[in-house]
Amino acid sequence: MERKQPLVSIITVVFNAAEVLENTIKSVLDQSYPNIEYIIIDGGSKDGTVDIIKKYEKDIAYWVSEPDKGIYYAMNKGIDRARGEWINFMNAGDWFYNRESVAAVFAGPELNGFDIVYGNTEKRRAENSVIYIPGDASNFYKRLMIHQSTFSRAELNRKYKFDTSYRVSADFDFMFKVFFYKHKALHVDVIVSSFDLVGFSHHNRYIGFKEDIRIALSHKGNFWLSLRVCLFYIYIIAIGRIIDFLKRYFPKVYAGLKKLKG
Repeated sequence: MERKQPLVSIITVVFNAAEVLENTIKSVLDQSYPNIEYIIIDGGSKDGTVDIIKKYEKDIAYWVSEPDKGIYYAMNKGIDRARGEWINFMNAGDWFYNRESVAAVFAGPELNGFDIVYGNTEKRRAENSVIYIPGDASNFYKRLMIHQSTFSRAELNRKYKFDTSYRVSADFDFMFKVFFYKHKALHVDVIVSSFDLVGFSHHNRYIGFKEDIRIALSHKGNFWLSLRVCLFYIYIIAIGRIIDFLKRYFPKVYAGLKKLKG
């Protein structure tokens, strides 16, 4: 019996990213998986982004270019337009690891009963890259799943839309709700996407950690989960501040510690 191939909506959010958008589009359109709906939400770009979208528009199910209030507003607009059973966000500058990525996810274990399926990610910075393997559901906050490598059921995205009050952590808020309310997630040992770390600043990391703590405190009813998440991110922030202090005031000590770490 032939395996069902559900419609997968892939959403790209972009704003003034003409230099990197074409690689993203090509990686989506090159997928061997036959049942993909491709959606592009552009925030009113003025740098040639729209010309690139128009170049491929015959293969794009829906696209729009208009001002919006930021990335999470745009992602929610994409959710509203999606007709697929599953949704993936592959934003400008990121791409699928190879042309079999989506097919490999949906050729794996039977997904009945699962609300999220997620894989591994190639993280890139300049010429260097590393393969990142996320944690399991019990410790999801320690090794987060990356949304470029995550497929979630469309009804889940509609139920838990991205909270636009967060600057950088609305995707963590979505994942927190998924596990807080005990939705089932499946990890597949597939490198799904290649994610560009450039542009995610040190400053944004701290904003994100603080928002993660705020998210954990905002959900009542699972005290121990909220406590574990808060303590973990307080620890991460403290370690980060110590490292910043050493780098600034005791660079030789920092260099020595880095050497010891290998």
